[in-house]
Amino acid sequence: MEYTIYASLVLITLMCLWAIISIPKNYLFKSLLIPAMILIAISTWYTYNAILGYGTEFKPTKEVVYHSHVAIKSVGKIYVLLTAFGDDEPRLHIYPWSEELEKQLQGAGDQQKAGILVVGMIKKNDPPNSLPLQDDEQFQFYIMPPNEWMPKD
Repeated sequence: MEYTIYASLVLITLMCLWAIISIPKNYLFKSLLIPAMILIAISTWYTYNAILGYGTEFKPTKEVVYHSHVAIKSVGKIYVLLTAFGDDEPRLHIYPWSEELEKQLQGAGDQQKAGILVVGMIKKNDPPNSLPLQDDEQFQFYIMPPNEWMPKD
């Protein structure tokens, strides 16, 4: 699949170069084509990274279900696997390492190993945005009763 994306980018580049070379004096067309192609290239890069499933550094805006985490102190990052409410699949989140966050996640991991559903949300979310986790923000984990989490049929 990635070869298809590479081939399409090369094809788009060649077509744009051909259009720029074959129409020598149409400056309006060139002034519209070049920014449009830069915009398409940037959006393709972000789309491609999203398709690959790399972890995100943005914080979740909804409540999440904790699954697992890996803390790597030498790299300075904590990788957390979370599922947001309403999503079907978990997403990998990457946060800067801190001792406090690692302790919170360790407590949530212990509850998860005991078979308890651990739900969390980010505390101190003023104003609500999806920027990376700030120093004054932290996760607040709690145990959610199954009757609130399970869908009612």
